[in-house]
Amino acid sequence: MTVASAAVIRRSAVRVVVAPDGFGGTLTPSEAAAAIAAGWSSARPTDDVAEVPMSDGGEGLLDVVAASDPAIRRVPVEVAGPDARPRTATLLVAPDGTVVVESADVCGLALVPPDSRRPLEATTYGVGQALTAAVGLGATRIVLGLGGTAALDGGSGALNGLGMRLRTADGGLRVGAGDLAACRSVEPGRLRWPDGVDLLLLHDVGLPLAAAAPRFGPQKGLDAAGVARAAAGLAAWAEVLVAALPGRADPGAAGTGAAGGLGFALAAALGGRLVPGAAWVADRVGLPDAIAGADLVLTGE
Repeated sequence: MTVASAAVIRRSAVRVVVAPDGFGGTLTPSEAAAAIAAGWSSARPTDDVAEVPMSDGGEGLLDVVAASDPAIRRVPVEVAGPDARPRTATLLVAPDGTVVVESADVCGLALVPPDSRRPLEATTYGVGQALTAAVGLGATRIVLGLGGTAALDGGSGALNGLGMRLRTADGGLRVGAGDLAACRSVEPGRLRWPDGVDLLLLHDVGLPLAAAAPRFGPQKGLDAAGVARAAAGLAAWAEVLVAALPGRADPGAAGTGAAGGLGFALAAALGGRLVPGAAWVADRVGLPDAIAGADLVLTGE
């Protein structure tokens, strides 16, 4: 920007779009957008400032999508939380048949106090229950945000929650990252996933499954030994799913490492499509139209 153009911006009113994600542990996307907009307007009160809160599929997805359409309904559903205790999560039901589920609202890291985090025991079981509830609501498309979970179970818990059976050599398997190395087979069990339901898996990071433990293990509460154990379990789990679902499970695909491997399991078992979360949310909330005539866009996370 030249000095002359900077001077013009200082003198003339400009159109500003404020489109941040949330600031983990401090501000939701809507709160961050409001704070940034208020600060800007206090300095330049004549500017046109539009707030468009954003999400990449992690914590805050529900609020961002709900704010974009007043016709969206919030439906409570009881699920297993990250520690397997019951909790009430929320499904968003849109008029077009889309149901939005937020993994962080079901089994999020923020739901577990720092001194109680046990990622080798945490489960995504409730995600399977939430997906089943979404189908029961007549969804034609289900959108699942993958970010911000407390678990590293490779989505094994979610498959259990959907009714699938995971077996070890002695016939049973506890749900959790610490037990994945013992898994020997995956069977359909009670799973009844209807044809025609499109499942979109919004990943906040495009990492492969092998990167899940080293990247997310420490933030979820694992030490070096725990990271190594989780990584070995996820590698063994990948072999089981690839063998059980040939051609459908690709642990090297972008996004399979999101949410501790949840995206990998659901892409393999249900044919879910892994897509960048920020791009999907931007289209859903109308960000391209909002910035079309903007002079400046402010974002952050």
